Amino acid sequence: MSIDTVLKTVTGTAIALVTFSTLPANAASHYNSLFVFGDSVSDTGNTFNLVGFPPAPFYANSRYTNGSIWIDYLGDSLGVNPTNYTSLPPNSAIPTQGVNFATGGATSGRDNLGDPLFPGVNLPGLGEQIDQYNDLLGGRSANPDALYVVLAGSNDYIRLFSSPTPPSDLPGQIAQTVGNVSSALATLAQSGARNVLVANLPNLGDLPVGTPQQAALNQLTGAHNAALAQSIAGLKQQFSGTNFISLDINSLFQTVRNDPASFGFANATDNCTGIDFPFIDPATDISGAIACNTALAANPKAFLFYDNQHPTTEGHRLIANAAVDVLEAKSVPESSLVSALGLLGLLAVGGALRKNNLR
Repeated sequence: MSIDTVLKTVTGTAIALVTFSTLPANAASHYNSLFVFGDSVSDTGNTFNLVGFPPAPFYANSRYTNGSIWIDYLGDSLGVNPTNYTSLPPNSAIPTQGVNFATGGATSGRDNLGDPLFPGVNLPGLGEQIDQYNDLLGGRSANPDALYVVLAGSNDYIRLFSSPTPPSDLPGQIAQTVGNVSSALATLAQSGARNVLVANLPNLGDLPVGTPQQAALNQLTGAHNAALAQSIAGLKQQFSGTNFISLDINSLFQTVRNDPASFGFANATDNCTGIDFPFIDPATDISGAIACNTALAANPKAFLFYDNQHPTTEGHRLIANAAVDVLEAKSVPESSLVSALGLLGLLAVGGALRKNNLR
């Protein structure tokens, strides 16, 4: 089955990927803690605490980029600083400002792409992160005033397309990945979570790592995102007491790629450091890292991508700004389907008012 057929089979017709639940005004200040689940894009130090990766001076502050990530910026906007799960002492109570469970290499299931690189260390996938959270709850209900963030799935497809054998069962992979994410969302709702921010995936073929298979990966990403949107619509019906809030990273990054100058970026396509993540060769990659960070010091928006997979800190700031805009949307009916163009107009206005800084 061709990827075009997969896309048509999964989507049927075009579906707007951005939906808003009815939220209180000034929603970004509504939440009193933050819980984060996902992979390296949202990891603020869990992988580093476990295995010392990603290493300095190639990466900064235990993040997979050159500075703060979108979770840092989002936490600043909410006035909370979630604790890394790996920093919690045994039998710890849940910190009042929340917990970040996100771990580099996490798939949407229970496995982690980093396991072969770090044998003997249990690096969790999304499913195990949800289990870790439920263990902390210990049968208690989740904090209804917290924001829960889920972003996962890209590692499933990157692993699939990095395999020596060509991917075959694409519909099955999409169903499995979206099913895993949906199961995590349902478990959070069942635990008592009332506000869950769910991010879709940027076009994986537009990442530097995806360039050799750009068209196929982008179509696969579209199929994934459409299936995820359908699943979220079903979860809203099943768990009417939970706000599932969609964050359309895909449309945001497409627009930046198509017109980087309007967002202040000089380069929205290339790998700034030249690092072929997750493989780092200190002998050859140090010069690229130095050159990249020198360029970013002179112009923080010289590049959108820090390595072959991860945004620069300014790219992360874009995601955080988009998240804040979605959370602060006022009284939009839950049944509304908001076009990507509408969201991006909102982002442009918000970005102009903020002059690229969070509120």
